[in-house]
Amino acid sequence: MSLVGAGSAAARPYEAPRITQYSDDIWAIGANSSCRGAIHVGLKVDPAQPGKVFVTYTPRGFVGDGAGWKRNPVCVINTNVIIDYFRQSPSWHKTVTAGPRGGKPVKLTLNSGSGLHVLAFGGIGASWGNGSYLIVP
Repeated sequence: MSLVGAGSAAARPYEAPRITQYSDDIWAIGANSSCRGAIHVGLKVDPAQPGKVFVTYTPRGFVGDGAGWKRNPVCVINTNVIIDYFRQSPSWHKTVTAGPRGGKPVKLTLNSGSGLHVLAFGGIGASWGNGSYLIVP
């Protein structure tokens, strides 16, 4: 479990204070030559935009095995986000691409509504995701 620091009263996006199960990373395995690695999940909220959570997936360095990885060292991971397990909420999907030196951050805006929420992040297929509890302004 990790706890991310206190927020500020500034009227601009800031890293959301939250309690996270496991870590702030998704550990995922892709289809290209058993490629695998971590994707960091950053969460920001903005008091000027109530009810929204701004997600940034930042892929770290990925590795793979065999000739297929040597020819094309690119790993594609399809991610999934669910808001509040027990309510009828939609899920959001984004594709994250990474190589040995990581990849470009991928951004997503969630309309969670204000209040206490649990956000579940994971890769579609073989992955180890996380759940973050946070209060959205």
